[in-house]
Amino acid sequence: MTGVYLLHIEPGYKHAKHYLGFAEDIEPRINAHLCGHGARLTQVAVDAGCSLVLVRVWPGATRRDERRLKNQKHAPALCPICAGRAGVQLPLLPGVHAYIPENEVQS
Repeated sequence: MTGVYLLHIEPGYKHAKHYLGFAEDIEPRINAHLCGHGARLTQVAVDAGCSLVLVRVWPGATRRDERRLKNQKHAPALCPICAGRAGVQLPLLPGVHAYIPENEVQS
């Protein structure tokens, strides 16, 4: 699936708390990030012990959409973790661990 995706970095690495990227095939690209073989920012974040959580996917989005989102510089507003949206459950892709907000009770 082609599209744009947003990774939340926990804890933040220096000034960075998010990574916004584009991929022709999102799933292998996310797996590369999680294994420390993606973009330089995600490599050093993983090496520093940070966790990467896939929080948003815009299926079918283009590189132009990625650039537009990056230029807006509001990744925290796009991130359900940072925006404190209750009830957000992921994974958005198979094989990627789910994020369940702390205030959600599992039954």
